Amino acid sequence: MAEIAVSIVTFNNEATITRCLESLREQHEIDDEAITVFDNASSDDTCQIIKNSHASVHLVENASNIGFGAAHNQLLQTCSSDFVLLLNPDAWLLPDALSHLYTALSNDDSLALAGPRVEYEDGRAQLSFGAFPGLVADLKQRRLTRRVQAGHAQTLTWLEDRLKNPFSPDWISASCALLRRKHLEEGGFFDENFFLYWEDVDLCRRLSLAGYHIRVEPSARCRHLEGYSQPEAADQRLHFRRSRLIYENKYGSRLGFALYKLLRARSVDLNFDKTLVWSSPGRK
Repeated sequence: MAEIAVSIVTFNNEATITRCLESLREQHEIDDEAITVFDNASSDDTCQIIKNSHASVHLVENASNIGFGAAHNQLLQTCSSDFVLLLNPDAWLLPDALSHLYTALSNDDSLALAGPRVEYEDGRAQLSFGAFPGLVADLKQRRLTRRVQAGHAQTLTWLEDRLKNPFSPDWISASCALLRRKHLEEGGFFDENFFLYWEDVDLCRRLSLAGYHIRVEPSARCRHLEGYSQPEAADQRLHFRRSRLIYENKYGSRLGFALYKLLRARSVDLNFDKTLVWSSPGRK
C-alpha cells in the first residue's frame, strides 16, 4: 500500500481529539508517526492532551489561527506521501474506513478525492456532499441540510438511497476525505483566501475543471459531531457568507456577487475583486 499521511487541524478540541486520534490507531494503514496535527492557537488543553497521550503524533502549534485550508496546506505543500487523509478533530473513523477509501482511489486514477458516508453520532447519515453553488443550488442545499438535521423522513429516505452505492457529486466535505496528492499539485491546494467554509467546495471545483473526479464511497464510514468545531454563531455566519462571496467572485459574475451580497451578506465588508476571478492555466 502507498504511503498515507494524515492532516488534522484543531482549534479548542480538547473534548474530541482523543476519540479522533484513537480511531486512526484502529486503521491498519496508519501509525502515529504518519499523523500531523496543526493547532490553530487553541486556548484550551488540546495540545497538552496530544503531548500527554499521543506523544509520537507530530504536533505543530501555530502562533495564530491561520484558517482551515491554510493549516492543511502546511502538510499538503510539503509532504511526499502519495495520499493524504484530511480528518476533522470532531470526527472519527469507523473500522476499515481508510482501507475502503484507499481502494476507491487506487482503483481509479481519475479520482482526486474520496469521501466516506458521514454520520451523526447515532449513525444517521449527514449531508456531506452537494452540487456546485448557485442561487438555486444554494437554496436546495440549505433546504436539504435543514431537513436532514431535523430528521425529515422523506429526506432521510432520499439520502439513504443516495448512499447505497458509490457516486460522484460535484463536491464532498473535507471533514473526512482521502486525497491523491499528485492531482492536488496539478489542480492547486486549498485557496487560503477562504479562512473557513467553502474551501473544500472550491478545491473540488478546481479539480473538476482540471479533469479529475470526486467520489463518495459509502462502504467507508465516519462519525462527525457536526458543528462542534465551529465558532460562535455570529462569527460562523460572517465566515460562511464571506467565503461564499469569495467563491462567487471566483467562479460567478459581478452580478451574481452583488445579488448574493444583497440577499445574504450585506453585513460582509467585501467588494468584488477582479483579481480573484479564476482562470484556468490554459487561459493565463
